[in-house]
Amino acid sequence: MKCIKECKALLKYLKNEKGEVGDLALNPYMLLLLIVIFICFFTLLLQYQMYNTYNNLLDELADVYIRKPMEEEGGFKKYMQDEFEDELKARGIDVNKVKLVDATRYPVDRGEPVEVLIESEFEIKALAYIGGPIIKRPVYIRKIGVSQKFFR
Repeated sequence: MKCIKECKALLKYLKNEKGEVGDLALNPYMLLLLIVIFICFFTLLLQYQMYNTYNNLLDELADVYIRKPMEEEGGFKKYMQDEFEDELKARGIDVNKVKLVDATRYPVDRGEPVEVLIESEFEIKALAYIGGPIIKRPVYIRKIGVSQKFFR
């Protein structure tokens, strides 16, 4: 019941009505709750931005090191995966977390589609410092192109 009164006092203060600021400012529990809420909000925002950065990086690397060479060669070859993994290591990404699930195998004639599918996980640790779980959010990258190599 006391918490409800404190929340109403906070709402009055935020609406700029005549509320008692002294009660709100002197209550350490309410102040601690507000600090934890703001920290959680900003860390979740930061983690979301880091997830987007990770997703965009994997998308770009899959495009440059796998899809484009697949279009030029007419399908997937082992050296493409090796170059992709080397670039992941250079960027500081754990290679064991990134899996090449499927790729269109060599040979694919000109005008036929080539496709690559990559799966990974991104760990969201925003609430772990207050005892929350570490959430593993999946990342799926699918790139489709057209083979440029003529075999006939």
